[in-house]
Parts: sequence; C-alpha cells; structure tokens
Amino acid sequence: MAHARRPHLPLLTSAVAVILWVLSMPAAAQAPGILTDELTRLPGSLESLTLTTLAYRDANGTVQELDRRRLVRWTPPAPPAPPARDLANPSRLDPITGAPATRPPAKPLHATLTASHLVTTDGQAWLGTLAADQNQPEALGWTTALDGQTQTHAVPLERLRSVRLVRGKLLRMPAPDPDAPPQDRVLLQEGQVLAGFLVGLTGEAVQLILDGADEPVDIPLAGIHLLELATPSTPPLPGTDYAQLIDGQRHAFQNLRTNGNRFVGQRVALTGDATDTAMPRDQVTGIDFHAAGQRLVPLADLPFRIDQPAVVFGVPYPPALNADTADLHAPLQITFELPPGTTRFAARLELNSRGLSPAAARWADLTVRVSSPVLLEPTSDDKLTFRLNADTPSAELNLAIDPGPITLTLDPAANGPVLDRLRLLDAHVLTQDDTPAP
Repeated sequence: MAHARRPHLPLLTSAVAVILWVLSMPAAAQAPGILTDELTRLPGSLESLTLTTLAYRDANGTVQELDRRRLVRWTPPAPPAPPARDLANPSRLDPITGAPATRPPAKPLHATLTASHLVTTDGQAWLGTLAADQNQPEALGWTTALDGQTQTHAVPLERLRSVRLVRGKLLRMPAPDPDAPPQDRVLLQEGQVLAGFLVGLTGEAVQLILDGADEPVDIPLAGIHLLELATPSTPPLPGTDYAQLIDGQRHAFQNLRTNGNRFVGQRVALTGDATDTAMPRDQVTGIDFHAAGQRLVPLADLPFRIDQPAVVFGVPYPPALNADTADLHAPLQITFELPPGTTRFAARLELNSRGLSPAAARWADLTVRVSSPVLLEPTSDDKLTFRLNADTPSAELNLAIDPGPITLTLDPAANGPVLDRLRLLDAHVLTQDDTPAP
C-alpha cells in the first residue's frame, strides 16, 4: 500500500532523541526582555508597539525605541508572587484561596486541563474540542470559541503536529525509541502507545497503519488521549507575528500593535482568514516577531548526532532537550545541524547545580569547546572555549554562523566527570527567509 499523505523527513542520524514530543512537555521559561536580531537581550518594560517601532523603558528608566524589523521576541516579566495572606484586610483576598486577585502566571498549554488542544506545524496552539462528525479522511474537524463566536474548521492532517483530547487525568507520551524512524504515535487513555502511520480519520476512529503492518486499523476516538504526528515543521505564516496567551494558546496575528492597555491586530484563524481582535495586554505573555522574515528555532527542533556519548563511571547520560533548553553531561561531543537560512546561534551556558549542596557543587569543573566550519566572522578562542566551575558558573555563547554543523565538546577538567552537568538556556538559532514579508 502506498502512503503519500505527507513526507517523513530523515533524521540526521538514528541518535536523534527529541524533536516531536517536546510539545507535550512543559515549556521552558523565557527570560524577560526584548530579543534582537543579534540574539542579544535588552532588559526593559514595553511602552508601546507600532507597525514600525517598539518603545521600551530601559533599566535606567529611559524610553528607547527599536526598529520593528530588528525584533525577534518580547517576553514580559513574570507576575509577582502573591503576598502572604493578609489577615488584617480579608476583604481584599479571594474568599476561597486567600490570595489577592492578581494575574495568574502563564501555563504551558498541556497544563490547561479544562479543554483539549491542537498544535499546528507552524507553531500555533489552539484550545477547542474535536468535531468528530466533521472529520474527513485527510482532515480533522476542530471547534474553537474566540471573541464570543464558535467556529469549526477542517484542519488538514499535513498541518497537524499534535492533538490532545483531554478527558480527566493528563497523561504524558513516553519518549520514543531514539533508534526508530519518525512515526505517528497514539497515546490511549489507558497509557498504551501505538506507533505507525496515520492515514485518515472517520467520525468515530483514527485510521493507523501499525508499524510492520500493511493495512490500517481503526482506533476509536473515545479511547485516544493524545496524537503526535511525525509531520515536518513549517515556517511561520508570511507576514505574521505569533502571540503567546496566558491560557497557553499561541496564535498568529497580522499588524499586531498596542492601543492603550490592549493589543490589537488581525488574528489569523485556522482557515487562514484574519479578523480584527483586541486583547488586554496582561493576557499576552510573549510575542515572536516574524513579519521581517526572521524565525527563532529552538535547539530541540534541530537534528543532531552524538559523536561521543556521555558515560560517567559506566552510567550513560544521554542529552535531554526541551524547547530551547538542553541538559548535557561531560564527557560528550554533540553536533547540531543548523537549518537553511541560519544567521546566528546563541545559548547561555550554566552549570546545572540543581539539588546540590554548595560543597557538592564545587566538584563540577568542565570545559566547553565550540567548533564549526561555517562561522561567518573571525572568532577569538575566548568566545569558543569556556571553563565552567563554581567560580565561573555561566557563560554566554553568541555566534554569527551559516547553515551547517556546529559541535559542542564537553570535557571534564579538575575532579574528573563528577557532577559535570551543563544546562543550555535560551539556546536557539535565528534564521532569515530569502523573501521576507513587505
């Protein structure tokens, strides 16, 4: 039987361990501030956003302006933690929780348990419900409620990355076999995982060709908790910026800007139609800017190979990647493949001392060396080699670079590999389209 629904792109090697299931994991916290096209972060609070500029108040209280074409991401500070219960002023507190009425912190979408959600290949995330009676062999019916209106859309399977059908307890999809080729996977309500190739939908079932079989089997929708499709990522929609909302959704917008205490613009629906929308500013927890043709690609979306696996006293420590965060252990050599259009690569390197006492943390001592044949400018050794220990626990990596391989080599220094754990934070690649939107 021929299966021509969508291509399954080959991985760089069979050692690729994390690409598709990161969407079901907790989102890594983004550092607040404004990220520019040099992948430098400017601290400050957003004053206003227009179609041409962003104004922000810097750490000195001075209002500065940036050309919108230089914007990559804006992340507001996290809301302050609620103060302790104020027994002297009980009327100001929530009668149930005892907490003040402040804006709750943003949740990753998978933690929103009151509704199912769908993620598209271009990174949009939509709360809603499955419209099973409108499923088609090559599309999924999805009902959303926005701005007081309920709409049902037929989303083509080649545009789907994942669909979670929440029915009570949240289940996690186990990590796939790193040596297996990419496959569509179905997580059942009982926790069982079925892998294969999803070829269609009916009003009652998913049609999946199981690994090693020739004909599809019907898996009842009522028994499914999560679908993850091995569908390749696609670029952001042309001329759009993506806003992360407080309920975990991520929507595409055209002409997004501020108007007083609101964000206004045209929200792009799953059908591609754009409608005027206004949202309170405190409902937006971040914006990725794509209208100038740039795109921020998190580290976990890059193919990689393990040149030297990390084995410490006989125990393997494989890399763990989640969005723009990676946990690594020396000794290790890992090579990432930077995608077409890459112009810059950046990451913050930190010793991972979580759960360690100060005395134990002092055992960590390692060297991180970065090498690549596609660097765009002469780079001194001090920008490519970093010694991390208790005295220097962090470093910044920021390189102008072309598409191609970049290798990170972690070597134990003093004390051998004891607790030589490295965490990469804000690790991402900036790409630039050849034909940015006007």
